[in-house]
Amino acid sequence: MADIINHSENGSSASESEKEPVRNLPVSKKIQMTIALMCTLAIVIGIPTFAWFSHQRKVAELQQVREPDLLYITSANAEDIKFFDLSSIKVKDSNNNPITEPKYYPFGVAGKYVNHFTLQMAHTTNNPFIYKIYEGTAYTTYEAAESAAGANGVVVEYKLNGEWETLESNGVVISAEPTPIEKTAVQTSVYIVKGDELDSQKYGGGHYLNDTTVNGRKVADNTYHTECYGDYSDLIINEEPLFWQCTGIPSVQSSAYVGHPFFKTFLLEISWTAADVTADRIDNNKETDIVYLFAFRK
Repeated sequence: MADIINHSENGSSASESEKEPVRNLPVSKKIQMTIALMCTLAIVIGIPTFAWFSHQRKVAELQQVREPDLLYITSANAEDIKFFDLSSIKVKDSNNNPITEPKYYPFGVAGKYVNHFTLQMAHTTNNPFIYKIYEGTAYTTYEAAESAAGANGVVVEYKLNGEWETLESNGVVISAEPTPIEKTAVQTSVYIVKGDELDSQKYGGGHYLNDTTVNGRKVADNTYHTECYGDYSDLIINEEPLFWQCTGIPSVQSSAYVGHPFFKTFLLEISWTAADVTADRIDNNKETDIVYLFAFRK
């Protein structure tokens, strides 16, 4: 016990002797030492603070030059989506004979700061319709579209309405390739040539995500039942929506235009079989189906 006490006392004596020179310093020296210590402490605190402010400034600069990714579904020629109307499908003519020609509905995907995007479609299956999506190219004259389509090509006329979708604060999206056609006194329609189908061989592969076959018809399984209906189960199989999607669709042909607004044209083809019409599995006074189109970056 005595050794421990003596050791502590010796330590205290040494500490007091070390402090003695500081106490004997003139007042001016003490002030200089205090200022030096405060400056050192300010530097230690200031370095991480300055780094944080520098990071925030760089983030702010980045936000100013890099706007959020933008994607929109529009009607054809970047017009208001309300003109994308699927209500005019007829499967029989006035003589009650089956109509075999499919119906085409042009629409567009517009946006900015997106180099590739995913296109998705969802629809119920109350009617035995067949849905396919094709790329399209718009022309100002039928003659030009007919020449581009060739003998076996399909040309779809879209009547302009003059009500463009407001996609940015400055108005309608205008792209480098291609540019939506402005309506003039003489330009009342655009003509869209049917291109490649977005099938399993195109881009990321257009395909259904939840299809199955029941009684010879493509319908949806219950993969996405919870996402669509939650716990609700009082429905028939045709009310389960089929989900189709194609990924990796390029917004523009050249990477030089990735930062520019873009617009791409597509055709939704809806067809049916004469056998379904003859067997009255589908009629002009038919059941209602719901169709959704989505575009998102992935």
